[in-house]
Amino acid sequence: MAQTWGPLTNHALVLIYVTKHSASTVRAISEGVGVTERATLSILRELDASGIIERHREGRRNTYSVDFDRLATYRRRGTVALTPREFDLLAYLVRNHGHTVTRQMLAKDVWREPHRATPLDNVIDVHVAHLRRKIDDEQRVKLIHTVRGVGFVLREDS
Repeated sequence: MAQTWGPLTNHALVLIYVTKHSASTVRAISEGVGVTERATLSILRELDASGIIERHREGRRNTYSVDFDRLATYRRRGTVALTPREFDLLAYLVRNHGHTVTRQMLAKDVWREPHRATPLDNVIDVHVAHLRRKIDDEQRVKLIHTVRGVGFVLREDS
């Protein structure tokens, strides 16, 4: 049975924190996310068992990293099928959670085409619309927001 998580549950927050701070310990993750160390450890074990994150042992310390090849996107309905480009786009937004990303940043880092004769703005907008439809449709809390004239941001706002 697939794990179903809410919009930014503790699982998602731990996943986002580990993505941004890959060499973090359980204590650092729990402080960053705002849950107890026991809950954080339980979540990390569950994510590790499902293959979403990988645990690395360095001396007496465990560090964690996200395995983006095995990461599935979860919302209340369960697993969402994403195209490789949509997955790359979502991973980029997760890595930059809370920060606005411009279309130019997406063209450079997700499409890997920093200099084009024609801009990718419309292509990027279409992909974001498809991703938004898969992630945010039928959800009370929307995660992907447009910052008019600038770009997009992943955050939990209504």
